[in-house]
Amino acid sequence: MKFLHTGDLHLGKTFHERSLIQDQQYMLNQLIQELVSCSQYSAEQDLFLQPYQALVIAGDVYDRAVPAPEAVSLFDEFLTTLKQKLPELHIIIIPGNHDSQRRLAFASSMLKFQKIHIASTIQDALTPIIIDSVAFYPLPFMNPNFLEDGQTSQQGMIQTAVERIRNYHQEHYPELAKVLVAHLFTLGGTASDSERVFIGTAELVDGHLFQDFNYVALGHLHRRQNPGGGNIWYSGSPLAYSFSEAGNHNCFLKVELHPQKNTTAEKYTIDVSPIPVE
Repeated sequence: MKFLHTGDLHLGKTFHERSLIQDQQYMLNQLIQELVSCSQYSAEQDLFLQPYQALVIAGDVYDRAVPAPEAVSLFDEFLTTLKQKLPELHIIIIPGNHDSQRRLAFASSMLKFQKIHIASTIQDALTPIIIDSVAFYPLPFMNPNFLEDGQTSQQGMIQTAVERIRNYHQEHYPELAKVLVAHLFTLGGTASDSERVFIGTAELVDGHLFQDFNYVALGHLHRRQNPGGGNIWYSGSPLAYSFSEAGNHNCFLKVELHPQKNTTAEKYTIDVSPIPVE
């Protein structure tokens, strides 16, 4: 199983009154090229490369809850081109704290038939996307009262949601690897100037909650990082969005899960490799 992890695209963002649409289009073209290039024959290696089976976008697709029209057009063009070139590719998208869940999820029921999965509810997170031997659980960013009235703590909401996912997985898919996609600020992560504070839900989330997932694809922090080690990764934003991010090594993350059979169970090793973004 091989998939590409990215997030925090912030389409439509302006930088000191300068539109970044052309920069973002250039970046998305690189993303398409990376996904397509691994689905072709390599004359140099004399073999067909292992294709990506999924693209994971871990939140903050847009920079605003009501995105600029040119940002919507750009994302529409990106998805259309990608599905024309790679119709079998699964695309998994969650809203971040910059996105409007309902707006981002427009036509999501229909898009599922095109293998474009947009999660906006807790039920979406409990309906995993099964690809080969891996179950992907897309958990959207949770505003206050997302799960139940009166629950506003990020730590509390994430803990409740992860427990539900863990119990569901154990009951229905215990033989499959499990991958969580989420948008949050975990303990030990390093922030930058362009990340919006979760007003009213500012608590950090303890990464120990995710220790039994085979991989955790996170969004929100704009630097590529592996807080606490293990299989918890932020891909970081593919573009720099503040002066504090000028030194970032912007990238996408190539993630490969390899099953390792032993006498008692089938486990997985994980290889995570950065794909530089120009």
